[in-house]
Amino acid sequence: MARLADTKNGEPRTLPLPKPVIEELMRWREVGTGLVFPSDIKPGKPFEFRKHWDKLLIDAGIENFRFHDLRHSAASYLVMSGATLHETAEILGHKSIATTQRYAHLSTDHKAAIAERVLGGILS
Repeated sequence: MARLADTKNGEPRTLPLPKPVIEELMRWREVGTGLVFPSDIKPGKPFEFRKHWDKLLIDAGIENFRFHDLRHSAASYLVMSGATLHETAEILGHKSIATTQRYAHLSTDHKAAIAERVLGGILS
């Protein structure tokens, strides 16, 4: 679990992290500061990844993609794997299911599979 004291909505929350994420983060953990990625330039401050993120996108040839878009992907993967909207909202820290609905987009293949599973037998 990651405990976030300072969040966008001003309320602290606990973020569940899958085991592979925790294992990777432990490799980078800075004991003492509480920061996973401390700044080399400003002690006690987090590492500013924006310029590195932007360079990686350019190098990979990826356009029109923001780091925040990963939250949309996470919501979609959760819902397509069977998590309810309420469970997905809890994991993402949304106070409103309406926000989660804006985040969780089902893939075309997933929608086609549901339609086939539910309606395929009825229509044949």
